[in-house]
Amino acid sequence: MAVYLIDYENVYTDGLEGIEKLTKEDFLYLFYSQNRYNVTFDYLKKIESCQAQIQLIEVNTGNKNATIKNALDIQLMMFAGYVIGIQQSKQFYIISKDNDFKLGIDFFLKHLHQKGMLLQVHPKIKTTFSGQPERISKLEKQVRQIFGENTNSKTIEHICTAISQSTNLIEMHNYFVKIYHDSDKVSELYQKCKPHFETLRKLANTHSSAQPEISYQEQMRQILEQAEEQDINILCQMIAQSKDLNEFHQTLTKFYTDKEKVKNFYQKCKPKFSEFHQLAKTDQKFLNQQKTVSVYYERMKWFLGEETNASDVETICQMLTQSKTTEEFHAVLVSFYADKPKAEAFYSKCEKKFEEFQQIAEHDQIFQTKQKTISRYQNAVKWTLGEETDENLVGIFYEYIQQCEYPLQVYTNLLNYNNSLYYSGSSCYELSYIREVYNKIVPDFAYFRQLASEENQTE
Repeated sequence: MAVYLIDYENVYTDGLEGIEKLTKEDFLYLFYSQNRYNVTFDYLKKIESCQAQIQLIEVNTGNKNATIKNALDIQLMMFAGYVIGIQQSKQFYIISKDNDFKLGIDFFLKHLHQKGMLLQVHPKIKTTFSGQPERISKLEKQVRQIFGENTNSKTIEHICTAISQSTNLIEMHNYFVKIYHDSDKVSELYQKCKPHFETLRKLANTHSSAQPEISYQEQMRQILEQAEEQDINILCQMIAQSKDLNEFHQTLTKFYTDKEKVKNFYQKCKPKFSEFHQLAKTDQKFLNQQKTVSVYYERMKWFLGEETNASDVETICQMLTQSKTTEEFHAVLVSFYADKPKAEAFYSKCEKKFEEFQQIAEHDQIFQTKQKTISRYQNAVKWTLGEETDENLVGIFYEYIQQCEYPLQVYTNLLNYNNSLYYSGSSCYELSYIREVYNKIVPDFAYFRQLASEENQTE
């Protein structure tokens, strides 16, 4: 017997795929609002022939003047708590692509979970039959072999969750810190898991790969067919940033000078606009990209060439928008780059596109919100440390390099900072990671100090 809670507003008829496999012992609660309540005739027949006990629940989303954000999610999660309490079932599934349910799942695992009970989020009813409990048991079995059969079930559950949600050892350690306030307990769990981390991660990844979900960008790729990858990324971002179809069309027109291209993209995206706009808000991978990438940035990266590093692309974007004329842009380029041929190469590429790029930047909200004054010193440090370096750690290096006369002082300060994080129960860094990042700045330490000094004198 299983209980299914359908976020119909989010998954629509796609989420009902597999409904015909439900039995008389199953319960299905379909949550809908007046925003989306219609179903196709084919699915109506499937619902009617479904053997499960079905209940349709209409939720209140507010009124026309004040729509409540995530109204359906809130009411569905409250009902989930109620039904978990009254039902005899051990398996509960929320059918949704919405990431907002993650907090509820975490709360369930921490406070309400009992042995053998399952609460999961799936994009379709169909994916709940993928044998996931068996794969989870393999992960749990491996963890029990490492920690011993007498280990508390709650602890095993926390370890499995930490492994599943972490991509590296630092994230796993930080997860343990959040759950346990006992530093000895954290150290014990971490040290036991560390040698087996990759093996355990493979088991966790086997589970996640059993539930393939077509991403926002992949769906866009399907309707645009032969379009270049760069155009697909740009259109994904345009739809996410546009409030309605008119705004999307205006952005397209300003961005592309080729009218036929604009017409083609608009006609293909128009029928799917509302669906894609909603999907862009829930696709975690796309949302992560949105934090660092703007339409303007993407266009500039494309124009300068894939071989241009990310730091240079961002720098050119900022210089170009801050310059009033091409002459001013040239002067800033030459003063910023010690490598004069490099500066001239960038200028010759961008000169003819100067006004066009400024216009694109004007309408790019993501670029506008992240834009800041260029610091030659910070840019050099960030470039040397690499885009993959933790952003918070990069900021700490900015501060310590200016304060310290010798590289070793920077390292000592970093260790003290990391220890203060650890003892306060906050997320901290592995020593090997700190050493790795620190070693990158040592060769150019004197150069960084000089840049910082010049900028401070200018200010």
